[in-house]
Amino acid sequence: MLIRPLTAADLPAVAAIQASCYPPELLEQAECFAAKIAFSPASHWLAERDGEALGYLFCHPWQGWHPPDLDSRQLCWPQPHAAADCFYLHDLAVAPSARGLGVAEQLIDTALSWARAQQLPRAMLIAVGRAPAFWLRHGFVAERNGADLRKYGAAELMSRTL
Repeated sequence: MLIRPLTAADLPAVAAIQASCYPPELLEQAECFAAKIAFSPASHWLAERDGEALGYLFCHPWQGWHPPDLDSRQLCWPQPHAAADCFYLHDLAVAPSARGLGVAEQLIDTALSWARAQQLPRAMLIAVGRAPAFWLRHGFVAERNGADLRKYGAAELMSRTL
């Protein structure tokens, strides 16, 4: 398995994996992902084997405790990157056919190593559905800070120290 930087050319594969993993109300448009790639080109990854996309992870530097809106193309990015005080894991998805291969773990390890190299002090994410248990196993804990997560449905804001 190869973990490599994700590019705009990978967005059709991302869309296919996303559609196989999330309900329609949580799907994001390619323009949203393209905006993330443009903002932080080095902080998104694709897992592939023999040219087949197995999973992806979109992350980027962020600031504060209020996560970006779902499917937003016009975010108020922290400027400059040095103003970021956390690493936001925006979207992790693994194709159903690749589950059990360690894809998620390798993507997460790659992302958190990158964030540590950038000297970001913490990571943050929104865990939807049954995902909080998964993220607990990766050292994340639930936060109770009043962030508005209604667009995400049943969801928890979670963080961990890096």
